[in-house]
Amino acid sequence: MIQRFIPELRFQEFSGGWELTTFGEELIDSRLGGNYENSEKVTPWSLIKMGNLARGKIKLDKIQYITEAERINPKDKIQTNDLFFNTRNTLDLVGKVAIWRDELPEAYYNSNLMYIQFPDNNFMNYRLNSWSGIKSLRRLATGTTSVAAIYTRDLLKMPIVITSLPEQQKIAAFLSAVDTKIQQLQRKKELLEQYKKRVMQKIFSQEIRFKPALSNIEGDENGNNYPDWEDKQLGQIITFFSTNSFSRKDLNYERGIAKNIHYGDIHTTFKARLDIDAEHVPYINDTINLNKIAEESYCRIGDIVIADASEDYDDIGKTVEIWNAGEYPLVSGLHTFLGRDLSEQTVIGFKGYLFQSQTIRKQIRVLAQGISVLGISKKNVMKIKFELPCIEEQLSIVTLLSVLDDRIESLGRSLKHTRHFKKGLLQQMFI
Repeated sequence: MIQRFIPELRFQEFSGGWELTTFGEELIDSRLGGNYENSEKVTPWSLIKMGNLARGKIKLDKIQYITEAERINPKDKIQTNDLFFNTRNTLDLVGKVAIWRDELPEAYYNSNLMYIQFPDNNFMNYRLNSWSGIKSLRRLATGTTSVAAIYTRDLLKMPIVITSLPEQQKIAAFLSAVDTKIQQLQRKKELLEQYKKRVMQKIFSQEIRFKPALSNIEGDENGNNYPDWEDKQLGQIITFFSTNSFSRKDLNYERGIAKNIHYGDIHTTFKARLDIDAEHVPYINDTINLNKIAEESYCRIGDIVIADASEDYDDIGKTVEIWNAGEYPLVSGLHTFLGRDLSEQTVIGFKGYLFQSQTIRKQIRVLAQGISVLGISKKNVMKIKFELPCIEEQLSIVTLLSVLDDRIESLGRSLKHTRHFKKGLLQQMFI
């Protein structure tokens, strides 16, 4: 007797139970790719490897190519909707499944990937990447933490619950529409981030200038810009204060008495402005005596927090500005500088964007010193040169860039919500 199962979430036109079968009984065809010599040197033959497989999709952040001397088997050329299974990887990552959506004009796959064909590859891509599918595949993995494998003989015997082909197609079409929405949101967000980056470059190179909006500001009658920007050094406007070095045992991500921002938090967000109550910023445990923390170490609205250490040139010196008071006090912590404009030459919000500008970023990279871990000193940061606009033009700059940031954050929230929605679907539509 065939045991039947019914998923929690289902389209109304379908009824009856799903059937318990095996991976091998549903499989139509399978084969491993070729063992090709490859390198980063660009050739017409892109090679998709295990590192290019994410859960359900192909990643193209690192592409290698088959060398010109290799003889290529035409059967290894990837076609639309081809489905691939990662046979070897780390214990956590082995068994990844991803479908090809014509990400590149021409590509091939290597011997660590298994081409697998089913009646509906789109459905099986979602089926095997559901929570139950990933859990079933992980049970088959054997090996060490760093080197593990799923053997074909075990894979073919893996139990799997499957529905009729029409319902498979309906599910795949619906989830594909959700994926399309995710891709659209991701693309919109990326384009807006690129646009903001271009605008910032033009603003801080003064290719874009703002004009006074009120007639009582000097120069408005002639349509002139605001006054010329003034040459400055950071030490002329920023005063640095002591910070704290709480250990991991002093911090947690549950409720506490204060928040603590360290260099890793800044690397994670790298936004011009910081939400003090952000989930990624940890709390200080309530066992800590806050009276021992210097008053100057507490962040105020308008302060900047600079990451003074990193293993990467792109992360060193990243800076956020405190834009709101938040529910909890915020302390500047491990490997950070806390800076405050006591001269009142800047408006709230401007410094965060200033430190994102290429004018500042390039100088910080030059100042970074170290081998395995890079660092910058307060003394050197204070010498960084830049041009400072008047207060009124700073306000115009902050207004424009914050509008773009608000839109980027809104798209980010929509993207996160849609991904969470899809995750829920994968949990409820499959058994």
